Amino acid sequence: MAAEVREAKRDPLPSDLRENYLIAKATYEAMWQSQLDNWEVDPPPVPKFAEMVGTENFISENRLTHVKAAGEGSFATVDICRLRSSNSGKDQLVAVKRLRPNSQIDLSVLANEGKILRTLRHRNIASYIGIGASLRPTHSARVGSGNHKESYYIVQEYLDGGTLKHKVLEQMTNLGRLAYSNADACAWAEEVADGLAYLHSYNPQVIHRDVKLDNVLLRRRGKGRPEAAICDFGLAVSVLNPSLGSKDRRSRLPRDISRCPSRVHTQMARKERGEPVTDRSVAEKGRELDRALSTATTRGSRVSARTSCSTSSGMSAGLVHTVFDLTGRTGSYLYMSPEVARCEPYNDRADVFSFGVVLYELLSREITAAFILANARRQDPELCELYAHKVSEGYRRPIPDDWPEDIKRLVEDCWAAEANDRPPMRQVAMRLADFLASAELEEWDRRALTQAKAFGCQCAVM
Repeated sequence: MAAEVREAKRDPLPSDLRENYLIAKATYEAMWQSQLDNWEVDPPPVPKFAEMVGTENFISENRLTHVKAAGEGSFATVDICRLRSSNSGKDQLVAVKRLRPNSQIDLSVLANEGKILRTLRHRNIASYIGIGASLRPTHSARVGSGNHKESYYIVQEYLDGGTLKHKVLEQMTNLGRLAYSNADACAWAEEVADGLAYLHSYNPQVIHRDVKLDNVLLRRRGKGRPEAAICDFGLAVSVLNPSLGSKDRRSRLPRDISRCPSRVHTQMARKERGEPVTDRSVAEKGRELDRALSTATTRGSRVSARTSCSTSSGMSAGLVHTVFDLTGRTGSYLYMSPEVARCEPYNDRADVFSFGVVLYELLSREITAAFILANARRQDPELCELYAHKVSEGYRRPIPDDWPEDIKRLVEDCWAAEANDRPPMRQVAMRLADFLASAELEEWDRRALTQAKAFGCQCAVM
């Protein structure tokens, strides 16, 4: 009797009904799989995403096979997947940026990114392949209940050479060898400048708004130097550009409210008005930042990998991971233009400022966030926001004396306090192209290697 009770609890359906249940279950699963197979031709209704982005280049979930995780952000994850060809061609590895579950509030952000990417075609911008959405039944869903978990994603070209940030950190943690030359750095910078110039000349104009080392990927090309391509358009925005024939005369974006109401911003606003900083924690962190930055000031303007030789055992594996984590959340502060930091209206010249920081970090082989963390007594994300406000007040990292004059002027021009004083990205790209063709670049690399050897390490000295 007890055995019969246990059997009834384990399988409550009578035998005659169980057979019908299994048939219905198999039929439902077959219908669901059939729907998945047809998504690439006739996607199921996902109006929130389809209306925002469109169903062109729709990629069904069943064409993607997960290979490995590549990274994650505040609202999305990135995975490397194998994309099955839809016409019996060759499969390819792709990068899939997927919205986190239950992150519907950020669906518009992902949709905006997809909408911008699908119109762009440039070799120095990571290529768009398609979008997708899956509606899979939850574990507890019954047939016809409508219970499902939604997943939305963008599929892009997979670039297998890492990021520019990886390159600079590789140099910072391996001072005994040359990770890349000045010629490599300038060539990558020119490619990024070409990509940004394309965005800024597009109609409607695209402002990236998050230009940094993390968001430049490298595309391997055999044994030659990898090629740079801009990625992550999650913060990008399209604006009507008056210079490209639009009737709309607006040329500046309104202030970015989302960046402004922080505790640090409130206290810095008081300081700018001549009022005392009332938050002692923020005041102390400001002093801590000044102490960290004074390390460079006391060394003079000759900041380089050479000066890091004494402190860089300094970049331990633990600190490297901290830098990656910190800049993943707040790293954009280190590249922020003064007008954005002050929450003022801005335009495409904000990207120019950020590019100037990228160029400086590539050539100095020193990431600003890593420099601050290595010299501060605390590893606090708010130091990055405080740094942005310090830059908005006029501070700039010192440029080494022995850099070529053309490069020093270019960095300074990109860093100009007034947005209108910064050159357009097309001009920046042309100036870099001219420098790459000059004999001065080869001499700079030769001089840098000689200096590095004199200090007993095979890293480049800027």
